[in-house]
Amino acid sequence: MPSCDVATPGGPLPDRRGRGRGHRRGGEDLQLHIGDRFDRDGHDRTVVGLVENPTDLLDEFALVSPGQAGRPDSVTVLLDASSGRVDAFRLSDGRRPSMVETRQLDEQASGAAVILVLATVGLLLVCLVAAAGFAVVAQRRLRQFGMLAAVGATDKHLRLVMLANGAVVGAAAALVGTTVGVLGWFAVAPRLETVAAQRIDRLDVPWWAIGTGMLLAVGSATAAAWWPARSVAAPQRHQHGHPH
Repeated sequence: MPSCDVATPGGPLPDRRGRGRGHRRGGEDLQLHIGDRFDRDGHDRTVVGLVENPTDLLDEFALVSPGQAGRPDSVTVLLDASSGRVDAFRLSDGRRPSMVETRQLDEQASGAAVILVLATVGLLLVCLVAAAGFAVVAQRRLRQFGMLAAVGATDKHLRLVMLANGAVVGAAAALVGTTVGVLGWFAVAPRLETVAAQRIDRLDVPWWAIGTGMLLAVGSATAAAWWPARSVAAPQRHQHGHPH
């Protein structure tokens, strides 16, 4: 039986009375159900539940009580130790383990950071396109800006109006995009378990990356509105003579 993280969807744990848990696929192949009895290697056993390896749903194994399994061909030991301590580990006869595998705990964070960098590059391109859009909006609102300047608004006030417009647009886009993305992930994640052959926790996502992406969306939209805000304030200053 392989050593792994085991999920027990239902039923009691195995005991020394010949009970055991069978893997889902193994139960389907043998046409066994919970409560059925079967003979395995001369031992009469009763299926009391189903088990699975959450990290590898294709892994076929049976879970029995200690002492009821045969002599193992190999043993896998999971350790939380530094690479130096792993290198210094020796078996009782002085030999090194036949195979040592290192699992990085920050793989998910590294992947999320790469995605965030790519998203940032994409937002910069969107920012350039959005700047042209804000420039068009600013030209269409020249009369409104002229009215604001006529009642005493300075160039700073006019720029703040455009920047506030960009921030509102960015915040709305961030909220809508995040909501659609998270709901879409919740809907698709169960279907990805079959493709990935492992259980996926729908809440185990890099929330820090999502929050950073939302802030970048607001910041890029505000930055896109900054240059049109400068260009629209200058004509109003010359027309109405208000100080900078």
